[in-house]
Amino acid sequence: MATAADNLNPITAAKESQYPITATRESQYPITAAGESQYPLTAGRESQYPITAGRERQYPMTAAGQSQYPITATRENQYPITAAGESQYPMTATRESQYPMTAAGESQYPMTATRESQYPITAAGESQYPMTATRESQ
Repeated sequence: MATAADNLNPITAAKESQYPITATRESQYPITAAGESQYPLTAGRESQYPITAGRERQYPMTAAGQSQYPITATRENQYPITAAGESQYPMTATRESQYPMTAAGESQYPMTATRESQYPITAAGESQYPMTATRESQ
């Protein structure tokens, strides 16, 4: 059963507070009868003010929700990305190949085989050099 200790502010006959109600943690300002803040919000992409929602973007956003400044890619690519989301600079391949990749996503340089064979592999996926046997026979 609710007691006076549950709500220290007086309540009206409609059981609504006579005092301004603050919004959630995203907006600490009073809210209107429609439930919207009377002050600018810095919570979502709708805001026209700088937001620090993610470490990736510390600049103001446009009305379309896109940054007005170049956005750097992830840690794998620290260069600006174009509007199409592709890097303006060559991207290095995965750890298996540390050389630039072509538009088709293949390395421009020969890739070494797996640990079983440290020599280049042919287009058919076979080593161009003799491979040693397994650990049972060196």
